[in-house]
Amino acid sequence: MNKAASLTAANEARKETAEFHHKAVLILAERGWTTCGIAECLGISQRTVRSLRKLPCEALEREREEKRKREARERYARIKQRNAPFDVGAFLEEEAPHVLKAEEITWLGEWKTLPIRKKVKKYLLDGKVSQVAMARLLGITRQAVSKHVEKLRDGIVQ
Repeated sequence: MNKAASLTAANEARKETAEFHHKAVLILAERGWTTCGIAECLGISQRTVRSLRKLPCEALEREREEKRKREARERYARIKQRNAPFDVGAFLEEEAPHVLKAEEITWLGEWKTLPIRKKVKKYLLDGKVSQVAMARLLGITRQAVSKHVEKLRDGIVQ
């Protein structure tokens, strides 16, 4: 039992060290380090460095994906915190695949098919969005937004 536990711990430590070296080799190579420099810095052979450079590192990709998701959530929080207008279309194209599940993206995707007047209405309900900002987000003139707002205020909702 004792011997088996120590072997398991040793194997786990070896695996963690190998994973660390793999990540370090790829990151240092991306930053322009030479094979010789990486080998000397990490205390491994140049042959090991060359072989690790050729292999994809799933752990590093997972870390980078998690970082992208975290940054997307932080950007979204910053936008909402300062009550900036939220461009759903841009969010769907850039950030949604990293942050949301497929079911959540589906209902947000309906935004693209909404008529302009309904989009204007949603921006009005959302809060502090000027007509100029709405026009910029929707890709129409401020005068067109003004007409939609006027019709909405008159009670003619299409």
